[in-house]
Amino acid sequence: MPYKVFTITVMTMAMMTDGFDGYMARRLNEVSALGKILDPIGDKICIGVIAIAVTILRGFPWWAMGFIILRDIAIVTGGLLMVGRWTIITSSNIWGKATSLFQSLSIIAYAFEVSVLSLRSHTLTVAMVFTGVSSISYAMEFYNLTKQQKSD
Repeated sequence: MPYKVFTITVMTMAMMTDGFDGYMARRLNEVSALGKILDPIGDKICIGVIAIAVTILRGFPWWAMGFIILRDIAIVTGGLLMVGRWTIITSSNIWGKATSLFQSLSIIAYAFEVSVLSLRSHTLTVAMVFTGVSSISYAMEFYNLTKQQKSD
């Protein structure tokens, strides 16, 4: 039981501090290029590490964890290539933000072994659909930016 309290505390604190940090940066007009790069990387590391732990300890599907981590590696790699080649810093879009939310809810459902009304399978399905849609969305964004930069 103590690990459940610890898990929910860490995940809640991570989500709250991430949201508060973004809100304050925008409110105080302190949005920086470095922040735009590091914030999403921190989010991806947090979700990835927790997904690995829940896969090992609570039966979160290996394929789902792999899909989450591969998508995140692809997004970070694409973003870093954009910065390196053209100093373009992409921002998270609505699909990416929704994906993070649903991935977190799915991981929480597995971490706490929630099986009420098949909540685990439903949240996993929604999370994976959003992971796929956001992957396509970011791939299209990177493709369009690359095409635009090559034509300039």
